[in-house]
Amino acid sequence: MEITGKIIEFLEVQKGEGKNGEWQKQEFIIETDNAKYPKKVCIGVWGVEKVENLAKYQKVGDDVKCSLEIESREFNSKWYTNIQAWRIEKQGAKNETPKVNEETDDLPF
Repeated sequence: MEITGKIIEFLEVQKGEGKNGEWQKQEFIIETDNAKYPKKVCIGVWGVEKVENLAKYQKVGDDVKCSLEIESREFNSKWYTNIQAWRIEKQGAKNETPKVNEETDDLPF
C-alpha cells in the first residue's frame, strides 16, 4: 500500500531493549495531498538504520510517497493498528531524473 503527502512533524525517537537487543522507532506525521479532505497519518519506521536515514534524508515540508505495511493486533479486547513505512521516496521536481536521450546545455562543443 502507498500513501502520498507532506511531512508536517517528526515525533521523538523511542529506544529500548528487548530479547533481541536494542531497538529504535521513530514516528512522523504526514498530511495527505487530497485537497478537499486532507488527512493526517502517523507512520513509523523501526530499526537504527531506518531511524538514522529518516533524519538524514527527510525534513518537515518534504512531499513524500510512503510504501506501507499495515497491521492490527488485538489486546484485552481492544484493537491497535500499526503503520510502518518500509520505503520513503521524496516527490517533486528535485527527484526527477533526466531521460537518457534528453539533451543538456552543458556540452563543451
